[in-house]
Amino acid sequence: RRAAAAARHARRRGAVRQSANNGVLHAKGVCGSPSLHWLPRLGLWTKLRPGLHPFLRQLVQRFELYVYTMGARRYAAEVVELLDADGSLGLRGKDRVIAAEDATSRGGQKGLDIVLGAEDTILIVDDSAAVWPKHAPQLLVPRRYHFFDSSAARDRSTDRSRGPPRGLLSRGKDESAERGQLAALQRALTAIHAAYFER
Repeated sequence: RRAAAAARHARRRGAVRQSANNGVLHAKGVCGSPSLHWLPRLGLWTKLRPGLHPFLRQLVQRFELYVYTMGARRYAAEVVELLDADGSLGLRGKDRVIAAEDATSRGGQKGLDIVLGAEDTILIVDDSAAVWPKHAPQLLVPRRYHFFDSSAARDRSTDRSRGPPRGLLSRGKDESAERGQLAALQRALTAIHAAYFER
C-alpha cells in the first residue's frame, strides 16, 4: 500500500521504461536517406519512428520516462541527445538512462531493480518480451520498427513466406504517425494511467 500511495504523488505520474532499440528507432552503420539522423560519435545513422517526439511529449505529462538499453552507455547517451535534445523529457538525468554497463541482470535479461520507484508502478515498453521474463504483466510489446532491410532480415519473427523481409526504406514507405504503433501505445498507456488512478 505504501508503494501505491507513493506512486500517487502530486504530479500523478507513473514510470515508463522505453527500449531504445527497434522499439522507437532503428540504427545502422550505412544509409543515404536525408530523413535520418547522424550519430557521429558512433559512426551510424538512425531513424526515429514517425511521431516519436509528440508521443514522448504526451507521455511525459503522465509518466516519468526512462531509457533502458542493452547497448553501451555511449550509445544510450547519443540516443538521449536525439530523443531529449532540450531536456524537457527529463531524460538528461543519470538516473533516467540505464545502459548495459549499469544492468544487474545477466544473460540478456533486463530487471527493474535499478529503476527508481516501486516496481509495481512501472510500465515497460520494449519490442522484446524475452528480455523481461520477470515483468510480463507490466510489459507492452510494440511491433518492431524495421526501417532498414538488414534489421528486418535479422528479425526471426517477420513473415518470410513472400521472400526475404524488407525494411520500410526499400519499400518506399514509412509507418503512419497517426495509425502506427506509437498511436496504439499512446491509447493503451493513457487508458492504463486513467484506470490506475481511478482505483
